[in-house]
Amino acid sequence: MRHASRPHAQSRTRLWRAVLLASFVFAAFASQGPLPSSYPPLSAHELEPQLLEHTNAEREREGLPALRHGDALALAARHHAREMAELGYFDHESPTPGNETLPQRVGNAGGAVVRVGENIAQLKPVTEDLAERTVRGWMASDEHRDNLLGGAWTHVGHGVVDQPDGGVVVVQVFAADPNPLVSIEPLGTSRIRLTFELSPGELVFLVGDAPAAAEVDGHEVTLELPGEPPFTVMTGRDLGDGRIAVVHALLMAGETIEPTLVPAAR
Repeated sequence: MRHASRPHAQSRTRLWRAVLLASFVFAAFASQGPLPSSYPPLSAHELEPQLLEHTNAEREREGLPALRHGDALALAARHHAREMAELGYFDHESPTPGNETLPQRVGNAGGAVVRVGENIAQLKPVTEDLAERTVRGWMASDEHRDNLLGGAWTHVGHGVVDQPDGGVVVVQVFAADPNPLVSIEPLGTSRIRLTFELSPGELVFLVGDAPAAAEVDGHEVTLELPGEPPFTVMTGRDLGDGRIAVVHALLMAGETIEPTLVPAAR
């Protein structure tokens, strides 16, 4: 069984604190979930729920909160697993332009998150306890274990692809997304409503030269597009001393929304 998280030739761990590299055009938002995906949909493998179950069981043993399934993370994981199986490589970095890095793949899948990480594995032969074996193998490696038990993670997605030789490729993608962007709703041709999932005491903030028509109402913000100079929509907690503990941020610029990640400060 082969595992990888980054570094080392085939035992690698990678934690990203960077931005999603894609820009998203306003006209493409309708009926495509929170952010549009450039990946076609892929069906879930029957082992994915079992991988989530075993992952959360390990986290529960350590007193950590359970991870929620993330649709965009699963789509990114499925595409990376399928590509590795089809092209015959085993690595966190893809040879396909535009898919090279994990942040690119999560962005391509429509994700806008604060931090991402990845575990991968190749297993053969396939047995009934495959999901348990995969998670047990990750837990036996310090780097994979650190990823799987990361305290900042809130969501996870899995991808599993069967190989012609009887083995499987498994990809596990983690994300810290404490205030998920739940929906982007076009309002006519020039307005847009963003809805976030907030924790108690957290608010939506507008920072910079936001349009005068911008409205903030609880967990929703309605914006006029195209905007003026770039501004930022943030979620976080007002510390009461002129500072904001930022959890999530989206840089707004003209007719595009570019998810720009800001480290969580809880």
